[in-house]
Order: sequence, then structure tokens, then C-alpha cells
Amino acid sequence: MAATKYFGRFGIQAAYTYTYSSITVQDKFVTRQNPNDPSSNLVTISRGETRPLQGQSRNLANASLVYNDTRNGWLARVTGIYTGRRIYSVSGWYGLDYWERGYTVLDASLEKKLGRHFKAFLKAANLFNTTTAVDLLIPNPEFSSKFIPGQQSPDRITVSRQIDKASYYAGLEWGLP
Repeated sequence: MAATKYFGRFGIQAAYTYTYSSITVQDKFVTRQNPNDPSSNLVTISRGETRPLQGQSRNLANASLVYNDTRNGWLARVTGIYTGRRIYSVSGWYGLDYWERGYTVLDASLEKKLGRHFKAFLKAANLFNTTTAVDLLIPNPEFSSKFIPGQQSPDRITVSRQIDKASYYAGLEWGLP
């Protein structure tokens, strides 16, 4: 779903995408004790698991504020982008896929046409230095202790947290009219 509305040179653009994906994998492995013999060694068994496709977020959304002055060749845009939770890395073990939490970024761009063939531009991506986190969605036995730093919930084990810094671009582009 997408919508655009202009009020003179100023505009609002918004888009939302909902995607449902599913795959069933038959050979995920689980290690456990033999239920018939608690004194036995650990055994590995195969088990099926249904999950979304790797990297596929159910929810994607963006909203932009736009200034477009075609007469004088100016285009400016500030965009907020939301990417929902998704599988970051698939594990061969049952229930141990790595999930990236949903996150939001803010981007901005400015363009100026210079004649018929040239355009100068400035772009800034991820202006607020977004933190991304990757979790195992299993109970966290060490949440109450200070043994594992950075844990935030008893419902998941955080395996990675990183701050993605802003990036800036400037350039001159040539193209056909």
C-alpha cells in the first residue's frame, strides 16, 4: 500500500508492506537425553520446523516529507523507515535461529539539477545511529544475574547489539535528459 499527497511544492509519501512467508524444514536437530533412560548420553534427533524465510520481515513501512521545486531543480526528502523483526541467520538446530529485532532509521537527501545533464546531491543515511540487536528466542537462564552483560529480557538471549553509524554521501551525477 502506498500513498502520495502534495500541497504545492511540499508532499507526504507513505508506504506499507505486509509479507507472509513460510517454509518447513524437515531436518532441524535437537539434542536431548534418551527419555527412556535418564542416565544415557545425549542423543541427537531430527525434527521438522516451520518458520518465515530468512531476512523476510512481515512489516515494512516508510514515510517521507518531500520538497519538490521542479522549476528551479530542487528536490529534498526526509524519510523514516521501519523494518520489522526477521530471521538474521538460520540455525541447523531446532529453535535456535537468530532473530534481528525491528528497527527504525532516518535518512535525508538533497538534490539540485544543474542544466539538462547534471545533478549535484547530498545524502545522509541512518541519521540517529540506529542500534540493531540479534536474539535467540529462548528463555534466558542468566537474565537475573550479571554474568552475561547486555541481557534485557528473561524471554530471549541477546547475542549481538551494534550501533550502526550514520553515513554521508555527496556527488555529481550525469545522465541523459
